[in-house]
Amino acid sequence: MARINSKMTMLFKLLLVLSLVLVVFTAERKLMNVIVNDGVPQGAIQCKSLYSVQDGDTCDDLAQAFNLTMSTLNFLNPNLDCDNLFIGQWTCHNLWSFF
Repeated sequence: MARINSKMTMLFKLLLVLSLVLVVFTAERKLMNVIVNDGVPQGAIQCKSLYSVQDGDTCDDLAQAFNLTMSTLNFLNPNLDCDNLFIGQWTCHNLWSFF
């Protein structure tokens, strides 16, 4: 009988530890929702700085003006077609991050 209680206690402790690990992992995942990729946060993000494309602007001009790499500019503006920029097109250059 003592062995059964000992095994049950051990099993209970193991389940308790696994539950705690799961809770901590879930909390950390929520806190670390922003994953860095080429210096650009991903996850729950919202643009906080927009720019309206002007006549003669190119993607290189935009990246240089806002001190961004081309990969960052493309990440911030996934639908941006650098060969077909149009006047008045909104582009994002800075993000808010939400956890």
